[in-house]
Amino acid sequence: MCATPVFLCLALGLICSDVALTQHSSGVIYESDIVFPKDDSYERPIIPSTSPPSKSKTPNNNSTKSSTADSCVLPTLPPGVKQFTSVGKVISPGQRVENNEEVRIYCSEGYEEASDGRVVTMCKQSSWDQPIPQCYKVLCPRLSSASLELQCFHGSSLIPQSCSEPQQVNTTVTIKCKEYYRSLSHFTSPVCGKNGAWSTPLPTCEPKCGLSNLNSLDVTPTILNGKVARAGNFPWQTAIFHNVSGVWTNVCGGSLISSRHVLTAAHCVTTDCRICQTTTLNVSQVMVALGKSHRQWSTPPESDEIRRSVRYIFFI
Repeated sequence: MCATPVFLCLALGLICSDVALTQHSSGVIYESDIVFPKDDSYERPIIPSTSPPSKSKTPNNNSTKSSTADSCVLPTLPPGVKQFTSVGKVISPGQRVENNEEVRIYCSEGYEEASDGRVVTMCKQSSWDQPIPQCYKVLCPRLSSASLELQCFHGSSLIPQSCSEPQQVNTTVTIKCKEYYRSLSHFTSPVCGKNGAWSTPLPTCEPKCGLSNLNSLDVTPTILNGKVARAGNFPWQTAIFHNVSGVWTNVCGGSLISSRHVLTAAHCVTTDCRICQTTTLNVSQVMVALGKSHRQWSTPPESDEIRRSVRYIFFI
């Protein structure tokens, strides 16, 4: 034996012949290398517990680096995107997608794919080959009507909204005829569909032209001992006013024959001149009133009164 093992034996109070010692290449002898006597009377000395140094292993990060370099991280769901899928499975934002793997988007209700129809992107060398596809809100066209009063209700909301702007999916429209218009049929409320189209077209209401509130038996064909007319008795009757020295004066009457035309006598729209050539009045000098019970223009407008300027004057 070498000197170093013998010295350790004597220091421990052991008989070297009863101990098997092994010297490691490092020059250190460990407890596990010492064989103690089997005699129970012998008190085993306390030796610091020491084990052979283990070879430290450097973590292999190549696999981690490789997986990171060959994958892409899914971003948060863009507005209107319901979910991501890959290889037929739903995947969540933050998950990694392997290289050369496709990701497809699905739009939420009320949203649709972009106009170019692109819904797929692919992971290429740790980046997306194209931007993540987007979904866009589906909107039905704005609504307007000259004869209808429209109110829009979004989903289950009881608060009416204006229909003058594009509307969301599941918006319902309530309809009624405007004042002085009437319906010829039952209304069906349009609903904004998922395809961005209204379920039914808007109906129309027709003007209440020439509809008297008098019973036909009460109408006298000729004027004899006439009676005062009440509002609504003759809704087609119009009053024609001229601007005389800055004051609007009732000079004639006429009949409403369409929503935009009044029939009257020629002398009501021409100059009254016996010694000069008769000329047509300038339209700025003529006004028309309907539903008026009083002759004076200055009288505050009545509930059913309509005042209109004149655009054209022509003769038939």
